Amino acid sequence: MFTELNNASQEAATLVAFEYAERAEANWKFFFEQEYMPFTLHVPDLARIRDNQVSMVTASGVGTGDGPAARAAAIVAKEVACKMVEVPGHHLGFTEMPEEFAAATRGLLKNRGHG
Repeated sequence: MFTELNNASQEAATLVAFEYAERAEANWKFFFEQEYMPFTLHVPDLARIRDNQVSMVTASGVGTGDGPAARAAAIVAKEVACKMVEVPGHHLGFTEMPEEFAAATRGLLKNRGHG
């Protein structure tokens, strides 16, 4: 009986993996065409943001180290003269550590980046 259950579990896991692979393949096309390219080609007007004294803070995941996202956040913070903070997790901390990330975000919103 255990062998039958084990085989059924493996079959179910294989189906889930195939279904995920099909969704992921379709999502990659959408991601690159609709999200990645527009996002990476956008150049914000940092001087205008700074000159308008927009209240903001940039953030980077603690585990990101000095990766591209962290470097970009630091450059933006410097250019617009705002604070840069570290939040829990890596680049996708909100999915890796949702409770800790949410607590850090609530703290930032409560202090508006000043504490």
